[in-house]
Amino acid sequence: MDSSGESYPWNLLRRTVFVLAGYLIYGMNVGIRGPTQLDLKDVYGVTVSDMSFVFLLNSIGSFIGCFGMGIIMDKLKRFQNLVITIQLVIFGLCTALQPFLPTIVWLYVISFIGGVGIGGFDVGGKVLVIDIWKGRDSGPYMNALVFSWSAGAFLVSFISRYFLANVDEEQIVDSVLSVIAKPNETMEILHNLDAIERVGELANTESIFTIQFLYPLVGALPVILSFAFIIYFISDVKDNKSLMSINEEERQEEKSRQDILTQSLQTF
Repeated sequence: MDSSGESYPWNLLRRTVFVLAGYLIYGMNVGIRGPTQLDLKDVYGVTVSDMSFVFLLNSIGSFIGCFGMGIIMDKLKRFQNLVITIQLVIFGLCTALQPFLPTIVWLYVISFIGGVGIGGFDVGGKVLVIDIWKGRDSGPYMNALVFSWSAGAFLVSFISRYFLANVDEEQIVDSVLSVIAKPNETMEILHNLDAIERVGELANTESIFTIQFLYPLVGALPVILSFAFIIYFISDVKDNKSLMSINEEERQEEKSRQDILTQSLQTF
């Protein structure tokens, strides 16, 4: 209980935890683009300048999503959880598809659509938390949203390293430079040549742990989380129907009492 004697609303906290999880995943879906840009560039065979448009279009889509979502969440209060579900599915699918598109133009389109979903979820999640804690102090939970986003972006930067092909190329370059720097040390040269050979074999090995595996993995997380918001949406619909049924019964009882009173007065 708090100082006022009221028990802590654990049911509201449970709902908030799912939103926090959404922001953690949201941060991962945003943060994945930076460390994997070079590998994604190689997948499409384009230059870094071509890839920069991905960030631009994603930002434009995010701006549009932020602008429109505030209005949508205000107009569709009963459907807030459903709206959040749609946003999670949108940016999750767009992230998962990015390494598998036929051309860079399709990547631009998907990046824009994904940006709309990301921007919509960013605003929609904040509105949802405010409504969850309506009449209470929502400040700590709003700050927790920012922390969750940052934690997600921080986490994916470490995870993505194990799925990058360009890391092996950097190791090869470092090994070659170390050989050149010590031309008179035979044993060191042989050691470095062995290291170069091993790294080269590693780079040429066909592995499933590439960005083609990482992007769908990260993109699947918001889609999985969306089921929690669907459950809450269905639960809220049932609660609203039950409340409407109770109100209707109360109105019928009140009407019956008024009819009885009217008949009694007419009898007198």
